[in-house]
Amino acid sequence: MRYEVNIQTGEVTEHPDAPATPELPAPIPSIVFMRQARIALHRQGYLATVNAAVPSMGEEAQITWEYATEVRRDDALTLAMVALLGLTEQQADELFTLAASL
Repeated sequence: MRYEVNIQTGEVTEHPDAPATPELPAPIPSIVFMRQARIALHRQGYLATVNAAVPSMGEEAQITWEYATEVRRDDALTLAMVALLGLTEQQADELFTLAASL
């Protein structure tokens, strides 16, 4: 519903059939909890691939994967995993959006 106000008279007119204001797309989450990330990866069939790849990425990557409490969308390990999985930026954003919903 839309309202119009006549600034000279103060009269308010309702326009119930006016088109709704379009909703803006939800922002892509930039950080999710590790639990959310792992469940999202599992649901999409990627978790086993990531778990197998992490050891080959070095000790710091392993420490991060095992002990981090959050996953950042712009982190080097995250970007490496996106590349490893062959995800597009849109697919990675969708994965983060899924994770945030869990």
